[in-house]
Amino acid sequence: MPTFNDLYYTDIGNSRLDPEYTHQYDAGFTWNKARPGKILEAVFLEADAYYTEVTGKIVAVPTVSQFRWTMMNLGFVKIHGLDLRAGATLLAWERLRMGARATYTFQQARDFTDLADSFYGHQIVYIPRHAGSLIASADYGDWGLNYSLLYTGERYNGKANIPRNYMQPWYTSDLSLRRALRIEKMEMALTAQVNNLFNQFYDVVLNYPMPGRNYKVTLSVQL
Repeated sequence: MPTFNDLYYTDIGNSRLDPEYTHQYDAGFTWNKARPGKILEAVFLEADAYYTEVTGKIVAVPTVSQFRWTMMNLGFVKIHGLDLRAGATLLAWERLRMGARATYTFQQARDFTDLADSFYGHQIVYIPRHAGSLIASADYGDWGLNYSLLYTGERYNGKANIPRNYMQPWYTSDLSLRRALRIEKMEMALTAQVNNLFNQFYDVVLNYPMPGRNYKVTLSVQL
């Protein structure tokens, strides 16, 4: 069913939205192994493959300009997808523990509403075919270091998958350093972050540029 915001959010909502109807097929597996006391403490692997047919798929699309959007139904959409996830934890040395987690998504979501449309069978707006992430961490005593990489593949900002609507892939890297502190009964954590480490310029939505390299320091206190 469409949400309250889909229906009524100011300037974007569409009170005439129909509900989505889907047929979904999914197959997957999960494998994990725990090895307490070993260098390779834990490892896991997950995979899901799916096929979905959606009638009346609800999407957000630009209207008269990129600054004015609305919600609408697409007549018929076919989605082929694959999700992969893997991770491991290492006890590298004494109290040094390292971990890594990676994900990958392939999603082909194509509009098959009207054979007469020039964009029949094209990837729907703003859905990347390829996306992924990598998170790596290292903890030693009260110190923690984390790195994350997010990747979004090529997309199109219009219904037609033509060069004019093409949007390049983008990625961001974030780095943070954490220090746990204890003063009497108080537990504190001081964290320093560098976001968009390599200062990449990118738009999640056309003409809405995202921040370049930025810094953040936080202090949390638990009584």
